Amino acid sequence: MGFRTKFVQNLCTTDTEIYEQLLQFALNEHIFLQNVQNLRKPSLEALVYVLLIKQRGKLPDAMLSGEKFSLKTIMSLIQQNHLRLQGDSETSRWILSALALTVLTANDTEAVHSELDTFVKRFDQELHEIPLYYDVLQTFLILAKEDAELMPHCCQLNGEQMVRRLTSESKTIRMKALACLQTLLEFNSNLYGQWLCVLQSPNLMIESKVFLLFQLLETLLRTGGREADIQHTLQQDHVWTLVIEGIASKDAVCRKETLATIQHAIGYAQQCELDLTGQYFNWSQDKSAQLTNAWQSFVTIVEALNESQTHLILPALEMIEKVQPLHVAWSNVLLRLILLHENGRVVNHGLNYFLQHRSFDPTETELEKQFLEAFNRAALLENVQEMIAKLSAYYGKREAFAYLVQTLPEIEWKSVQYYCLVRVIHNGAGELAGECKRLDEAATMLRSLTSCAKLCHAIKNVPLRYVTFVLLVKSVNHFSEPTTDPGLLLAVVAEMEKLTPIFSISLGQFQSEAGWTFCDHIADTALMPLLEKVTVADTFFVEQVLASRIVEHGCIKNEQLFDVLIDANFPVCLKVFQLFPKLDHLLRRKISGIVHSTISSIKVGNKTNDPIPHKTFTLLAEMFHLNSAQHLSTELDSELNLLRLHLEEIVAERLQCFDYAQASAKETIQLTHLIAAQGDLDRTVHPFFASVSLKELETSFGRYQSEQPPSIDQLYVMIAEIYLHCRQRSPNYPKMFTSETCWSKLINLLDVGNIHVLTVVIDILQTDGEKIGSDWYDDEALLPVVNRCYSEILNYRKSDHFMRLMEKFVRMLFQPYVACRPETIESEEITISCFVTGYVGKLLEQASTIGGLANVVYESMYRLPVELLLDWLGFDKLLLQGIIFGEVPKREQKLESDVIDACGVPLPFKQHSRHHLAQADARVRVLCVLVLYRIASTNHPVAVLFLLKVERMLIERFAQLTKAKERYYADSITHRQKLRIVQALCVVLKLTGTQPYPVLNAMLYETNQPNINYLFELIVADSTIDTLTVWNTLRNEQVKVSGIQSVFVILWLRCCREQALDEQYINLLLPWTMAQNFSTRLYAQITIKKLLERFAQHNRGPLRQIYDAVNSYLRQGNVERNIERCMKDFRFGGVLDGHNLLTLANVFHNIPKVSDAPAEDVVGMDVLLECVQAHGGCGEKNLGQVLEFNTLPAEKRETLFLAQSFGGSDFVQRKIVPLKSLEPNPELLLGLPQHLCAKKMDCTDGLIVVASLVNRAPNLGGLARTGEIFAIKQLVINSLQDIGNKEFQALSMTAEKWLKIGELKTHRVVEYLREMKEKGYSVVGAEQTTGSKPIHRLQFPKKSVLVLGHEKNGLPAEIIRHLDLIGEIPQFGVVRSLNVHVTGAIFMWEYAKQHHVVATDC
Repeated sequence: MGFRTKFVQNLCTTDTEIYEQLLQFALNEHIFLQNVQNLRKPSLEALVYVLLIKQRGKLPDAMLSGEKFSLKTIMSLIQQNHLRLQGDSETSRWILSALALTVLTANDTEAVHSELDTFVKRFDQELHEIPLYYDVLQTFLILAKEDAELMPHCCQLNGEQMVRRLTSESKTIRMKALACLQTLLEFNSNLYGQWLCVLQSPNLMIESKVFLLFQLLETLLRTGGREADIQHTLQQDHVWTLVIEGIASKDAVCRKETLATIQHAIGYAQQCELDLTGQYFNWSQDKSAQLTNAWQSFVTIVEALNESQTHLILPALEMIEKVQPLHVAWSNVLLRLILLHENGRVVNHGLNYFLQHRSFDPTETELEKQFLEAFNRAALLENVQEMIAKLSAYYGKREAFAYLVQTLPEIEWKSVQYYCLVRVIHNGAGELAGECKRLDEAATMLRSLTSCAKLCHAIKNVPLRYVTFVLLVKSVNHFSEPTTDPGLLLAVVAEMEKLTPIFSISLGQFQSEAGWTFCDHIADTALMPLLEKVTVADTFFVEQVLASRIVEHGCIKNEQLFDVLIDANFPVCLKVFQLFPKLDHLLRRKISGIVHSTISSIKVGNKTNDPIPHKTFTLLAEMFHLNSAQHLSTELDSELNLLRLHLEEIVAERLQCFDYAQASAKETIQLTHLIAAQGDLDRTVHPFFASVSLKELETSFGRYQSEQPPSIDQLYVMIAEIYLHCRQRSPNYPKMFTSETCWSKLINLLDVGNIHVLTVVIDILQTDGEKIGSDWYDDEALLPVVNRCYSEILNYRKSDHFMRLMEKFVRMLFQPYVACRPETIESEEITISCFVTGYVGKLLEQASTIGGLANVVYESMYRLPVELLLDWLGFDKLLLQGIIFGEVPKREQKLESDVIDACGVPLPFKQHSRHHLAQADARVRVLCVLVLYRIASTNHPVAVLFLLKVERMLIERFAQLTKAKERYYADSITHRQKLRIVQALCVVLKLTGTQPYPVLNAMLYETNQPNINYLFELIVADSTIDTLTVWNTLRNEQVKVSGIQSVFVILWLRCCREQALDEQYINLLLPWTMAQNFSTRLYAQITIKKLLERFAQHNRGPLRQIYDAVNSYLRQGNVERNIERCMKDFRFGGVLDGHNLLTLANVFHNIPKVSDAPAEDVVGMDVLLECVQAHGGCGEKNLGQVLEFNTLPAEKRETLFLAQSFGGSDFVQRKIVPLKSLEPNPELLLGLPQHLCAKKMDCTDGLIVVASLVNRAPNLGGLARTGEIFAIKQLVINSLQDIGNKEFQALSMTAEKWLKIGELKTHRVVEYLREMKEKGYSVVGAEQTTGSKPIHRLQFPKKSVLVLGHEKNGLPAEIIRHLDLIGEIPQFGVVRSLNVHVTGAIFMWEYAKQHHVVATDC
């Protein structure tokens, strides 16, 4: 139906459903109630209106009477439709309104009470899981406040269960239950006590308890008249224990609730002016200000720790001292939060606070353990010795020391951190052992120290594993005494035994200063019961403990112990005998009897099929070992030969038809293994290899379940060793592995997966390759075996055995070529197999991540004849790869190396473990460079061509690095690779005699790090390039300032070589003494002064005038500041031998050392000498010696290149940028319009804006533009390169042409601020901190330096400490901070407003 006017349309479309239902109620109440039962919203709303009319007494009594509609009706309606009501909030609201009005209008109160009782009971039992019924309950509770008669019925609700529902997983139930409890608490006096009772429940999580506490306190504060309950709550210690736990919770909401609880408590105490007492929280009105400050500091620190960025946290941590007036538990919880923080710098701040401001607290064991865990996880350890000293002081008392020793085994330690704490134990053991013994704690300490020693075996760094173990055992010495339980001391010996596979250890290494060890306290009576259980594998116990007690100076000193050993364990007795062969007369008769009895028992057993005991095999093995070592007399030797012949007969008989039954096969293998090294090959070993099937053995051993030795793995090791003896004792050329079936036997052995089997198989391959020679790789059936060995080795990559296995494998790869003769190589055209080449490439790829692997590869490679290397396709690339080998070491690796070098504990490796050396990578580089001497010493026709090729490759590689990265930092990978290339060039150019013009050009036209330039100078000075030719290159205007200085040095070195001065050189230098560049002038004058002092009579004639003029200038103020370091430049010191500049010591040690190269790049002379010896003495004549240089104090030891230039790569080198250059220089502004010069330079006052931390070009451009407009004195940025950036110029609008802009690197900001303070400047920071002032309240001094922070991180803590004033811009929105350009503009305007505008107005 359409309407023409909007008025009529709105009028006629008005919703009348509610009114229609009211009419329906009046006309037909039954139908109306039927609509209510159907939950029609108009009907429910109309019902509420009807009930309202009834409540006001205007509804006839007959209508909506109790018989037709009552509380029971409403409750039934809710029960029937609770699911529908749950999702329809509007309908449920009308239902609840109707429920409330029904109760208010009910005439039958008993029915209401009865219905309420029923509901409360059902709610406690079942309805509490349905959120809707909480709304119903809340309605009844509100009605109870209106009608006191309902209160007792509501109080029947189980209060404790109701409080526990606040911990429900459903947030809806938690919130609805909370609303009910808040209402119920107003009239239920028991609920408060029940609420407190639930807080002490041990089953609730801390987050739930904190939520309960927070809501309880908020409810009490919101409810009037609960002061007594509030005070009671705040004085309950268990309440504050919850708060302390809640602050340490990882849940952010929980921490906020605890802070809110604290703030409620403080606010209440301040408002009510009450004194509150408690263990953790107390308040005194006379200390109100102090406590308020302490609590505010506490809250500030906790809130800061919720952040992750360092600059937002560290300033707040400085306030921790202000928390001291509070109970110590509050400081401890802050420390716990700091130690658990994700930010490493924050954790280190906490560690330093622990060690500097806190003493060990035995009552806070959890916190003390967290300290140790944090130290293990995040300690930076910049100075290990200083950290050890601090830790020693912290754990210096007996109680703290005992806790440390007992707690260490509970943590999985990093190597350096564990070393620090073990060193603390070692330092404290001597002082505290006496006190522990007096208190009968020595046994406990020994158990703990043994547990600590067990941890050493888990340390990945093998040298540190040994160092920490030695320190712990020396600590054991202090706690042991004659009355100590021998079992405790023998447990330490058992741990020492575990180190014997890697280290050659003796008791002497563990002696105390007095020369004794804990083993001296082990009585002989304690050892005797153990002798029967000792095995020959217990080498340390047998050789160091047992043998030292039995024998002294070749004579028996303990006959009783010796007699017991002979009777109890003759194999071990034989082991002792091997150490002292002069005692054979004591064992002769015994051995003879054992030999005869053994032969007899074996014969009998062989006839009766009785097994040979394992002890017999052990005994036989030791006797045969004595025989092979020639430790026996002729008589005993003949008897053992008789025994061996008898065993050969048994083995030969069994091998004719090998029995694969477990027992028989087991014995046959052991017997064959015993005689394999000495027996008849044709009767025993060869038949064993040919006839025994490993597949059938595998089937038989698969069912082998015997626990008696030997194990299956040991049997397979024996089989592998039988094969090895077979190959070792066979002639050189005949092949043992003649078919794929033979090679497959080695594959079958490798299938066992045993490391000892793998080791022996590699030995077999090496032996076979050695015997066959260079044709070995022609057998394609061999290659799968080699590949399988490699894949098996990789399975042990994380074990201590990996490098040992890899070294064996690499030696095996090259073994077929080692014995090749030069004439054979040429005549037979022998070349390295492509198979070997592929493996070398693969291994070198892995060498960057596997420390020491490159050493193994190159050391094995250089065992080959030079002639073979020169004919090896791709050797030149491998050589170049080795010359520049080595990445920038990781911090942890470098730290470990430094600790090992400084620990003072010798490392007795059984084999020289080069992969553990700190200079392992440097050793590779030296080996590769020294091989050039070997090549040069041969008469091979391509040797010279190869050296020239290497020279060209090095120069090309240097050029590639320069082109790829003109800008590079000191000690970066680019710098290191360039340095290594130049070091190799020092050798190869000396060998080829080539004139090094490419080196000269690089020196003149490129900007490189100082040590690279130093080597360039040595190369050119040592070359045959004419001195005048070098000098004439300075005519080119493109020569770098550093290149000019290098030419001066070359001039000096040439004069030192000739021991004479050509006066022409002085004339050449004189014009440069007036050069525009300051450092060029300075170096020219110093060169003249040095030359005249050393080589000429400078006290008469024109030279005297020149000398006096130079000296006069050098005494002037500006020069005097730099003269000391320049005069002490080592190149002018006369320590370099002009006739022998390019020694290995100069190239690899002296130059890197004097230029402060990293320790791993300063090659030690011992490494150089070892590498020279590895190459047969090649290069020994050029070894040189270590030179002593005059060193400057640390603050003056800067790079000696003083060159300054604009742009280019100079700005990333470590060049001296005088801080004074950052201040405006009037000479630089002479070209500006006069009014601008007057405006900016009329006084020394002004604002300097430091934006070195800002790294985005648009922000810097905007700051330049704003700074020019507000006439700041200077803008300081991190790099002047940014001025040329298009994004900078787009916002600067040419402001950089009118504004003084200086360069200051980020790491020099703090130093610059200190210098500016000394000149009277005040430093102002723009940052939001706890102590910053609003900018409109900030009074800028006239001489101000404004420091702006990083776009994201703001100002770091180390800069904030140097600020005199800190300002912030008040904010009223939601976003956290302003853009740094906008912030800087506002601060610049505020300064201009206070100074420029005021001055203009005046």
